[in-house]
Amino acid sequence: MLIVLIPIVLLIVVPMIFWYSVKAINQYIFDHVEYTCRFVVNKAHEGDTIYLIEEVHNNCFLPAKRLMTSIHASRWLEFATTQSNLAGLTRVVTSEFSLKAYERIKRTWHLRCAKRGVYEIQNNTLTLASVFQLSVQSAAIPVNTKLTVFPEIVDMRYMIFSGNDFFGDTVIRRWILDDPFITAGAREYFPGDPMNRIHWSATAKHNNIMVRKNDYTAKLDLFVILNIQSVDNEYEDVINKDLIEYGIKVAATVFDLALKNGAKIQFACNAGTQGESTKTVLTPSGSSSQHVQHLLNVLSGMVLKNIRYFEEFFRNVTVDKKDAEIILLTCYINREMSDIIRDLIRARNNVKILLLDRYAKAIAMPEGADLYYV
Repeated sequence: MLIVLIPIVLLIVVPMIFWYSVKAINQYIFDHVEYTCRFVVNKAHEGDTIYLIEEVHNNCFLPAKRLMTSIHASRWLEFATTQSNLAGLTRVVTSEFSLKAYERIKRTWHLRCAKRGVYEIQNNTLTLASVFQLSVQSAAIPVNTKLTVFPEIVDMRYMIFSGNDFFGDTVIRRWILDDPFITAGAREYFPGDPMNRIHWSATAKHNNIMVRKNDYTAKLDLFVILNIQSVDNEYEDVINKDLIEYGIKVAATVFDLALKNGAKIQFACNAGTQGESTKTVLTPSGSSSQHVQHLLNVLSGMVLKNIRYFEEFFRNVTVDKKDAEIILLTCYINREMSDIIRDLIRARNNVKILLLDRYAKAIAMPEGADLYYV
């Protein structure tokens, strides 16, 4: 009877001993694998191609023949020359390594930044399979690498049109930031304007007191305001996201131009950012490259959600503004916004409206405001 039981016991015990041995060896190898993953740069612009580096080191005397890594990144970071799986806003890229004893392998991925945003890879998955896949070890490895993608800088020099009811259907091509030494023409007189700025010939022509209008002084002071609402009476989430994304690009372009021209610039928006999604944006004014970098960071993290109705926000952030250049980026103009613009012009502000929706109509546009379709 004992002779009969010995082979049966061996058939059960030996495979179990072998399986536990394989599992222990596989766990030993897995515990000695070192893994890192990082972006080569921490800042880029939308449309740029950057590099992501994976590095694996087998720090033991046994080989790791089937080691797989899964990168969990944003879907807006497009990996070149490889297939990936998309799950909502997450892109999963899986690759395989085969390492000899004490071998180190570095793999470089080419990534295209398809959209502005703040992207963080927190954890990647590391999986080691043994021979015949008798044992599989897997764990989430913290990497905590971060990338900020700034909005794309767009070329608006031949895309900006200034329309004015005074000229009927005539459309004049012009640039936002004019030469500071050019006199723009004449505008209606407002109480408080100095008498030596009266434009006598324009006054006689229009039968109304007109004063000379200068686009800028030597030191520009810009206040850029972005309306996050794509339509009037929009509740929370933005409906037409493409229009607002384009508005963010236009804002980034204005920031870039302000830096090149040495202009002081301030930014406001009735939306929040990642990390402060319930707080509207109102930055201080500045002209340094560090200040513009901060503004681009704000745009990168902008959340497309209205957290305060724009008309109320617009009035509050401009209530004390005088002698400033105000650039309003919006998809529409309603009567209440027109009234606020009219008050700003009376306070000797220059107001430029950049209308993001080419098919939108500006309602009750006040005299003295420049309207652009971008």
